[in-house]
Amino acid sequence: MPKSIVVLLFIILSSISLKAGEIEIRYRLPGAKEAYLIWGVNDWSPSEHRPHGTIVSNKVMRTPMLKEKDEFVLRINMPAGNIIDYFFSSKRNEGPFGIEVEYYGYNELPAKKFFHTSSDSNQVVSINQDLKYLYVGKKLSQPKYAGYIFIAFALVALVMFLYRKFYLKLPAESFNQRAFFVSVSVTLLCFLFLIRAYVTQLLLPVLIKPTNFPLLLKTFSHDFLYAALLISIFTVLFFAWKKARKYVLSTYVFFAFLSLLIALINSKLIEVLGKPFNFQWLYYSDFLKSTDASKSMMANIEGTFIKRSILILLAAIPFCWIIYRAYIKKPVIIPGILLLCLAVGYFSNKRHGVAATQIVNPVFYFVESLNGTESFSIFSGNTPGNKSEFNVKNNDSAVTKYSQLFRQSKVKNVIVVVLESTPAEYVTSYNSTIRATPFLDSIKNNAVQFNAIYAHVPATNKSMVSFLCSTYPQLSFKSITKEHPDIPLPSVTSELKKLGYRTAFFNSGDNRYQNAEGFLKYRGFDIVNDYRDNTCAATVFTDRRYKDDNLEGVNDSCLSVNLFNWIKNDPTKPFFTMLWTFQTHYPYYPAGRHINYGTGNHSLEKYLNALRQADETIMQITERLKKENLLESTLIVVMGDHGEAFGRHGQTTHAAGIFEENLHIPLLFINPGLFNGEQIDVPGGISDIAPSIFSVLNKPAPAVWQGENLFSENRRKRVYFFSPYSDYLFGFREDNYKFIFNATDNTFDLYDLKSDPVESTNIADKQPEYVKQAKMHLQSWMQYQASYMDTLLKEVKKP
Repeated sequence: MPKSIVVLLFIILSSISLKAGEIEIRYRLPGAKEAYLIWGVNDWSPSEHRPHGTIVSNKVMRTPMLKEKDEFVLRINMPAGNIIDYFFSSKRNEGPFGIEVEYYGYNELPAKKFFHTSSDSNQVVSINQDLKYLYVGKKLSQPKYAGYIFIAFALVALVMFLYRKFYLKLPAESFNQRAFFVSVSVTLLCFLFLIRAYVTQLLLPVLIKPTNFPLLLKTFSHDFLYAALLISIFTVLFFAWKKARKYVLSTYVFFAFLSLLIALINSKLIEVLGKPFNFQWLYYSDFLKSTDASKSMMANIEGTFIKRSILILLAAIPFCWIIYRAYIKKPVIIPGILLLCLAVGYFSNKRHGVAATQIVNPVFYFVESLNGTESFSIFSGNTPGNKSEFNVKNNDSAVTKYSQLFRQSKVKNVIVVVLESTPAEYVTSYNSTIRATPFLDSIKNNAVQFNAIYAHVPATNKSMVSFLCSTYPQLSFKSITKEHPDIPLPSVTSELKKLGYRTAFFNSGDNRYQNAEGFLKYRGFDIVNDYRDNTCAATVFTDRRYKDDNLEGVNDSCLSVNLFNWIKNDPTKPFFTMLWTFQTHYPYYPAGRHINYGTGNHSLEKYLNALRQADETIMQITERLKKENLLESTLIVVMGDHGEAFGRHGQTTHAAGIFEENLHIPLLFINPGLFNGEQIDVPGGISDIAPSIFSVLNKPAPAVWQGENLFSENRRKRVYFFSPYSDYLFGFREDNYKFIFNATDNTFDLYDLKSDPVESTNIADKQPEYVKQAKMHLQSWMQYQASYMDTLLKEVKKP
């Protein structure tokens, strides 16, 4: 009987033997010792129908599979109408050393595509894992790595010392300065190599297959050049300054250890940022005074990381002594072996496939980032900026449905609530699985919800400028609020003051970062208030780790108290006020009863509990407006200033990328007399919010504003954004497509957000014509915006 018929009969018989609603998954991977199914239901949601032994972590389920001969088997009872999404985790012993390696098994790489199975019928799914779709799971553990290095070199040095002292009984020798200089140089090179081996994670493939060693050596070229430069400088000093060699050696040891410390910190920054530290991050962090950025840059550089870093630095001491003794005995052998290894790596034709940012020396990278930091050189091409759609100002009138409604409305007051560091995905009306904003969800039928609104840059102060002045930001890592607070642009407040409005700005945090208070001073506010001016009886939130970072604040509920104290001072005039929340700013300051949202992420749990406080503040404001008979006459605008990331795409906080978690923000216009739960899907940005508010107030928006009315059918259907703090990233959203250009790597990403809302699959290679047009759109906007801002800033510089 043919083999194919036997397999078919086996599957049919297995299906018959299954219980109703039961799915059997069979997984075959040669040499595997154990296997787990990593799975979820209906786009990775946890299921109540879990086999015994299932563990839920970070919203995914992990279930052990039972080994039957050469296969692993798992049966799942699942009601019809569900889709099971899954991949596999398995362990095998690899290489001549028998190292245990954990693998993840996918349906395709490098996109890491998952397997999918419907529960509509009983079935047996047999998967023979294609080895080319295996991905190394858990990487080499840095604590173990540091411990092994320290123990190995310390033991060798101890054995050598004891052997010389008690067995050979050699007398003490005079200190050899030249041998010490060489040993420090060799130690510097070798430990930079060991740290680079951890960063690239190529040490494990080398241990599995030693012939991969040249690949690892090839990644060391940048560090070698750096070390060679440092060694050359001190070699010249060593031989030229003979009378002060002791000081030269001391200084050399200091710089060698400093270089190793920088390399260790860089290994952590690459994990957090994906890139080494650069000048743009230094500026963004207010030269390391701001935790908003320093958390992204310096996250987790404490505790266990400090301990393992100390272990590696301490391991350099016995290693240096070993090299010192070896050099005295055989001066030629040590440098000879070192040069041979470097030559093998340099002349190897093998390709390591490691990203350039993982092999560049951090000192070189930082120095290079100082070049060209003032402006961006856009792509090469012939598309001039004068072809940008921004050269045409569309009709600012709302569609008929809204224009008639706005002309007849009683709305005259505006309260804008800015939710600090809040992406749309954590607001309940956008994502019903997260219940952190139940009040906003309860009043969504009195609101219009905009579903595709973006921060133009994932940074607070750039968003402040974009909102108040209805403009796209300067294409630079620099901040208008800090560099040009008096930029000559009309603001929401300056225009409303001309119409007799009272204006106020309340922040439950601190206005001093990046000179926000200096910028606000030029925007026509009657008062600008932050936590230092607070009259509400509330404890000041602070964190001793960031006591010098201007990161203190009070409970967001104080915004409501301060707002209504101000309103009652002169209730006869219409008012515009901005309320900026604080508690969702890193390191997150929840208050009151803790709710478990089931995310499995400690930071995210803190964040969501802090976000609940902002939701309760909006509830307090709404109830008080109703009590004061101001609800019908007041437009409440709820928006985020940018997003916040909790691990997706390897990111934490917000400023390093322009993915959805960085930029996609909530925007709701709330008024019970105007809106009835409508949703608008046309893409827009923070710069579009001000003219939309003016449309609701039936007031003309300044012609100089770049933003367009979100209620208009004639408005632009494309929104642009960028981030200059790690890579230079530019992109736009149009319909369901998200296009990203990485100017640092010269790469393009394209995502279909309808089918891929978490941006996991880059489809740029499948849409070459769209990418070609997208590049032209992006290029013309970038050139136009650079010219537009240059013209404005020249006005500022005029005497």
